[in-house]
Amino acid sequence: MFKNKKEKTKKKEVIDHSVVEIVPYESISPEGYLVMKNGDYQEWLKCRSVDLNSVNNKDAATLISSFSTFFRVVLFDIKFVSLKYKVSTKEQQQYWLKKYQKVDSLTLSDIHKEKQKRSILGEIETLQIAENNITNQEYYIVVNAKTKKELASRIKDIKIFGEQAF
Repeated sequence: MFKNKKEKTKKKEVIDHSVVEIVPYESISPEGYLVMKNGDYQEWLKCRSVDLNSVNNKDAATLISSFSTFFRVVLFDIKFVSLKYKVSTKEQQQYWLKKYQKVDSLTLSDIHKEKQKRSILGEIETLQIAENNITNQEYYIVVNAKTKKELASRIKDIKIFGEQAF
């Protein structure tokens, strides 16, 4: 009924798995499809996202109708995946950093150079805040098939029937 302290403090065995052992993918086919370890094929299709609260009622009804039609027409299994990514502003920050470094070589008065530098530092700070606080939400449809031909057909069907919805 009661366990002694030695039994309680037993540590669980830590198993160190490599990513290759955990991820169910074996390779990528010449067509760009993911080849699963069981021999099936998989493709991730990026979806266009729409905020239904930001469109008018007619457009929202059209989108909802096309989305439901898509699910009536597509008869094979699909999976929707939603992923959040951190926003990257590295390129923009590098651009403004180069501009900052060039300010001293401009033929401006010292006052204008300082104003220019403050403005550029403000831009860099804004970009850093955005990078630390904003994420992008991305949506994907994951399609699986036993053969490449079947997967290509399913992708074609999704692109045809989901054109308006996605």
